[in-house]
Amino acid sequence: MITYDEFVNGLAKFIDMEIVPKMSGFRKLAFGVGSGIALKKSNEMFNLVRDNKLIHTLGILDDNNHINIDLLKEEIESKMGGEIYEIEVPMIGVISLDRNDLNKLYNFMKNR
Repeated sequence: MITYDEFVNGLAKFIDMEIVPKMSGFRKLAFGVGSGIALKKSNEMFNLVRDNKLIHTLGILDDNNHINIDLLKEEIESKMGGEIYEIEVPMIGVISLDRNDLNKLYNFMKNR
């Protein structure tokens, strides 16, 4: 289990250290700015899911709103296999993620 702050801080580190450095020019600037703004607004987004009973029933959040990152990682890994997943980001283009990226993100969130 990790706190909301550990989740957001880990995501921010992953973006800053793993995603943004692979970009250049306008893409780098736009993604850096956009992700920074999104992370600043993440508390509002978290509030929307925090009270969702399904999220708690699935065990993703506990009664103290700690995030079960181990459960999420295990389930994502079981579905990912060895594939590379592409995410289309408007104005940025395609971002590719694989199992190694998932492990890096997990480690950032677990402060390793």
